[in-house]
Amino acid sequence: MAEEKDLYIIAGCNGAGKTTASFTILPDIIHCKKQLGQQA
Repeated sequence: MAEEKDLYIIAGCNGAGKTTASFTILPDIIHCKKQLGQQA
């Protein structure tokens, strides 16, 4: 059986702090050190 994985999507308007949160706060909360960034 395949390993269960989680996907977290951080969305918001420009200047909302998405990048800051993803590198400072969220790794401690969701225990994830790998990130994939995408600029639209």
